Amino acid sequence: MRGEKPGTLGVLREIFKTRNVSVLTTTQTLSMILGTLWTPFQALYILELGASKQDLGLILMLQSVTELAVQIPGGILTDRWGRKRVIILSSVLRLLSALIFLFAFRWTLIAPALILVSASIISAPASSALLAESISKDNVSTAFAAIRTVTEFPLIFTSLLGGIVIDRIGLINGVKTMLIVYALVTLVSVFLQWFSITETVVKPAEPETPRIGILGDFKELSGNIWTLAIIMGISTFALKLISSYTVVYATEVIGLSITQWELLGMIAHLTAILVSIPGGRVSDIMGRKTGVILSRIPMTLATLGYTLSSSFTHLAVVRTLNGLGSGICADLYGSQGGSLAGAYC
Repeated sequence: MRGEKPGTLGVLREIFKTRNVSVLTTTQTLSMILGTLWTPFQALYILELGASKQDLGLILMLQSVTELAVQIPGGILTDRWGRKRVIILSSVLRLLSALIFLFAFRWTLIAPALILVSASIISAPASSALLAESISKDNVSTAFAAIRTVTEFPLIFTSLLGGIVIDRIGLINGVKTMLIVYALVTLVSVFLQWFSITETVVKPAEPETPRIGILGDFKELSGNIWTLAIIMGISTFALKLISSYTVVYATEVIGLSITQWELLGMIAHLTAILVSIPGGRVSDIMGRKTGVILSRIPMTLATLGYTLSSSFTHLAVVRTLNGLGSGICADLYGSQGGSLAGAYC
């Protein structure tokens, strides 16, 4: 039938038929694979460098403030500078952050690295916009879900692998080894993005109207974007209060090994991947708003579940709920709020 929507395979073919999408998906996949080898142990690494738990909370607060501060400016830069420049800038910031983490010998030196890696999320609007411009509006949630499935499928295994490496050679040596590989791959990604991505924003030789300035850009933002910006801001602040301490709680209070914690991470990633494409389909059929609300329910239950957990089994249930909510919501914000909202929960 002429009006029939394409199936999942058809959507996948549409997504990966352009070089921009293929290159961006490839570099993001490599970054996520190597990043998840060591980032789950970031808090333990900082503590090992001499920070107290209060110090850890202080610099993580600085990280949260930076993330909140760059969200909307990232969208504005994407529209003014273009997708390609912002994406490359983000990769350079992540490279510099990894190098600082690698050579830091005191916890106080970690603060600049956290600021840089937080600032690198300015590429979220650019990446979402670049992808959205390459796919059909009728299947946008399914498309974002398919991309996420491709980029995050390897994380099922890397989560556990990182824990095994650290249990074998130690926290500091393990993290530094993985940081070296991560930095090298990020450098390769910068060159791939520079030479392979084609800018999709075509600017007129002479603008028809003068620039209205940053404040004017803010005034032109839609209600959906402001709503999602507030939701993301509150969610980020709340999750940052506990997320970096969950590994500390699991290992020091409940008594899990690093490998056991990463096994739970593998469960969470697998759950998120399994529900991503079905969640995207539900969102396309029932609406973005319904999908956002549905994603919040398991995420809230997971947060409360940490306070009731006292064993590996309890945390397995909590991480499964977390993966369920994450799998649903990661495919919604980019489609509902446009390029600014990004595909993150």
